[in-house]
Amino acid sequence: MLRHVAEGYRIGSSQHAQNIPEADAVVAQILGCIADPRYRGKTFGVISLQGEAQAKLIERKLLEVIEPETIEDRQLICGDAYAFQGDERHIIFLTMVAAPGETRIGALTADSARQRFNVAVSRAQDQLWLFHTATLDVLSDLCMRYRLLKYMLEPVREASIEHEQHFDSEFERAVYQRIANRGFHVRTQVCIGDPTNHRYRIDLVVEGMQGRLAVECDGDQWHGPDRYEHDMARQRDLERAGWQFVRIRGGDFYRNPELAMQPLWNELERLGIQPGGMDTNAAAPPLPVDQSVGQGSIVSDDEGLNEPSVLSDNTRKPRTVKTVSSGVNAGRKTNDDQVVSDDEPIEAAPPEVERPGDGVHDQVPSQQELAVSGGGQFSTTIVGRSNYSEFRGSIHADPRSASISTPKIAEGLLQIIEVEAPMLAKRAYNIYLRGCGIQRMGGELRKAMNKALQHLISKGHVVKEDEHGKGGVMYTIVRPIGSPAVLVRSRGSRDFSEIPPSEILTVSRRIAVEQDFEIGCDEHLRAILEYFDLKRLTAQVGNELLEILKREYPYV
Repeated sequence: MLRHVAEGYRIGSSQHAQNIPEADAVVAQILGCIADPRYRGKTFGVISLQGEAQAKLIERKLLEVIEPETIEDRQLICGDAYAFQGDERHIIFLTMVAAPGETRIGALTADSARQRFNVAVSRAQDQLWLFHTATLDVLSDLCMRYRLLKYMLEPVREASIEHEQHFDSEFERAVYQRIANRGFHVRTQVCIGDPTNHRYRIDLVVEGMQGRLAVECDGDQWHGPDRYEHDMARQRDLERAGWQFVRIRGGDFYRNPELAMQPLWNELERLGIQPGGMDTNAAAPPLPVDQSVGQGSIVSDDEGLNEPSVLSDNTRKPRTVKTVSSGVNAGRKTNDDQVVSDDEPIEAAPPEVERPGDGVHDQVPSQQELAVSGGGQFSTTIVGRSNYSEFRGSIHADPRSASISTPKIAEGLLQIIEVEAPMLAKRAYNIYLRGCGIQRMGGELRKAMNKALQHLISKGHVVKEDEHGKGGVMYTIVRPIGSPAVLVRSRGSRDFSEIPPSEILTVSRRIAVEQDFEIGCDEHLRAILEYFDLKRLTAQVGNELLEILKREYPYV
């Protein structure tokens, strides 16, 4: 990823050089990535390609707008290339610093510069960003800056060289030759994972700039059912981590090579991986966040727009859930039945109707909707599948205004909770703040929202459950007094991390019974994701689901 900072300029001597516009651009892009659900769980690093002063400047700016907990979770550090020696991050942001002006841009041609740039570029596991003010026309073509920028402008993988590869069989070599002859970049005997405990090896990997495809070559020699099951288990583990596979059988290949290779060509086309390593299906990068909006706000993780993606990193077990006494809220309107779609494009939800006068979107009740009383001290749990009801009202009490009192904020917050509960309190905060035109939740706003929620709880209007076990109030599951403790619904616009764990647990148990799945098996986990219209079972998602399946709530 390349970002040209046209307004950039350099100040300071060579070893103390800073480029403030580049630093601001890096910070804005990091905020954009944090807000993008595709980057959830990814670690970040910032490397200055000229001295440490730029890295320290960016670090100070990040500390002003990002919570320390988020910086720690993202393992976000800033430094020069040597600060990352032997260390890696999922996403690396490079800042070139150099800029045309009164100070001449020297040519970095020494071996030490080449090594420094190689270290900086190789620290990125998944994605590399380069922020630059200088352009090719002001750089020497012998300079490492020129070579890096030219490559980033026209990224092409070098062709694979056969004599540098290692093969376990002539069959693998024959498959490799057919792929490489089409111009694809191929690596052989690729090792994945911890080299001492869980190292996996893939026969061939076809790589694009952002996509990759694993190719397994199954020879004619049969090694028995145990070896076959081991191979399949290994493949399932890697698929959970995001790998995609094509298997080619030796017998099929030698009978009709073109026919045997066709599934591979089809999959490469589907993934958008082209000869030369280019990707045609690469997703658009996240937009940088304008720091002038909500100036002074502190950004925490998962404060971006809600979008289906992976779960949050936090897999801590919940604390013991306290028992709360509540009755049945007969006045709450229930929702429509929703059928889970396949992994193909999701079908549109049933038509919605808007109740006149209240500004809230709700769904037409379904005859299949069922209510089962939890009995005793717990309220009704709705077990019929229903559409998620989303708040569509207006918010007028802006928490940034000194004239707006806590009860007034609490009133608006309660309107949201009454429509979408049971819901994550943080989601209610985000909906409220977006209704006021606020894009980021800083420390003061978070305190105001927490205070309003505590007001609702103390007044007996709302019940909270610490289902995530994080403590505090922002990550609790909230609902009005007397309303159902669990509602089984479609995902709606919720991020998966916003779905109450009790709802996921209820769905998981029903699926296990209805489809006769062993709890926690791959098929069971995939069925849970399918229910919520999510597609990929990554290792991170699988681990989070398994943690939820271990939990116990007195109302589930």
